[in-house]
Amino acid sequence: MLTTTLMLGIVGGVLLAAFFGLFRRPAGAPAQVVTINTPPAAARPPGCLARLGGLLRLVFTGFLLLFFLRLILLS
Repeated sequence: MLTTTLMLGIVGGVLLAAFFGLFRRPAGAPAQVVTINTPPAAARPPGCLARLGGLLRLVFTGFLLLFFLRLILLS
């Protein structure tokens, strides 16, 4: 039961990490949308929601890491 829970947690963690963008695509891989002669984006600092989202992603990843480490240590 515990082993199954850990295995499902690892699979779920990898899926969540891929969903949150922790795994980047390789530099040589083609982009999904190809546009030609696009104007350069204005360099602006990230907004409030972007910073909050980044912080939330780090906190959530840390929580999952601690949760599964605790499960491993208790087994």
